[in-house]
Amino acid sequence: LAQYPDDGKDCVSAAEHIAISYLRLLARAKQEKKSLNAAAGIDGKIASWRIDADAVEGYIAERFSGAANRATATEGGNATLRLAALEKQTGDTRRADSLYKSFIEYYPSHANAPAIVASLATAATSDNRFREAVSLWSLIEERYPDSIYYAAALTSKSKSLEKLGDMPAAIETLKKYVDTEKNPLGAMKARMSLA
Repeated sequence: LAQYPDDGKDCVSAAEHIAISYLRLLARAKQEKKSLNAAAGIDGKIASWRIDADAVEGYIAERFSGAANRATATEGGNATLRLAALEKQTGDTRRADSLYKSFIEYYPSHANAPAIVASLATAATSDNRFREAVSLWSLIEERYPDSIYYAAALTSKSKSLEKLGDMPAAIETLKKYVDTEKNPLGAMKARMSLA
């Protein structure tokens, strides 16, 4: 990393390459562990590589979010999303969710942020994690009122609030949805997101 400028896209690529290398090592070690019937010392290596991979992934998620160069910041967000997808693909959903949440925190103005928040909120709703769902749907309501996810966020937040037994808040949220439908632009966005 020392050979790349801190604010360049090459630095993001180098850091991402390091993280991917650790993830490949982890995958290979887990395969070897299965085939060798828990060979001595492999657990220590897996734990060490997991810590190193987490550190590099965290570095990417945080470091490039504040880059002065917008292209570098965008690439940092893209790298965070690619690493989250790779973690999910290799079966570490806990780490993938953590990276997606870091992405939401550090890259709120990224073009993909509303879609990622909506995806996490939908998953939370499906898994009956209604408090988390309300929190995520609220992010869309507050941060992304012009996104195509806004109307769906209001209806889904209302349903989650209802499941939590907070009928007054559910009704109030649903009223916001009705107000959105009354506005021609809001109605068009609502139809786009619910289609």
